[in-house]
Amino acid sequence: MGSVTGRSRIDETAEARLTQLTAAAVNALCSNDFYDRLLDLVGAVAPHDLAALVHYARSGPPDMILPRSKPSAAMQSYTRRFYTYDRLHVHWTERAETGVFTPRGLDPSVGRSRYTCEFLSPMAIHDEIAVFLPPLGDAAPTLILDRANRRFTHQEVTRVREIFPLLAALQRRHLGLFVSTGVDLIDSPIGHERPLRIIDQRGHPIYATRA
Repeated sequence: MGSVTGRSRIDETAEARLTQLTAAAVNALCSNDFYDRLLDLVGAVAPHDLAALVHYARSGPPDMILPRSKPSAAMQSYTRRFYTYDRLHVHWTERAETGVFTPRGLDPSVGRSRYTCEFLSPMAIHDEIAVFLPPLGDAAPTLILDRANRRFTHQEVTRVREIFPLLAALQRRHLGLFVSTGVDLIDSPIGHERPLRIIDQRGHPIYATRA
């Protein structure tokens, strides 16, 4: 009974931590700290060495958004050359499917690839979990967890997948609040919800009201 009670207390502590991190993400909606809080939330269910936010676009190289740092020589080599071999980039450009993925799940041979040997290994990246959130135009804000020395377990990937609906809902709410801030819907002469559609420079829809 002692071990069962101990496990219950661990589970309760983890659940309380996730509740706190979810509340922090809600409080950060429509702020510059929102994606930092999402990284805190997803990172709490899968121990990792590095967390990052990357924008994967269908029409260009990925952009590293977080951590906020000056571009390194390694990252410059990635955006100039190596990104075309990145299985995560290929996934978004070919399938544009949101959800939780790992490079090995997308391509079991990735560990023997030139991309791994010439870029990932020198960067001390052994395994990754990528959370492709609902896109902004043709670009998906993607939460990345990296490990330097060992793979993420099936159970850890499953736990991230279990909270994906929460992460996606927060992302959709964040985008909705962000793009509608300052738009006066109440005083619109044609009703409480004015027809509003925002597209990016390539014509991809970013946001649209039901009207």
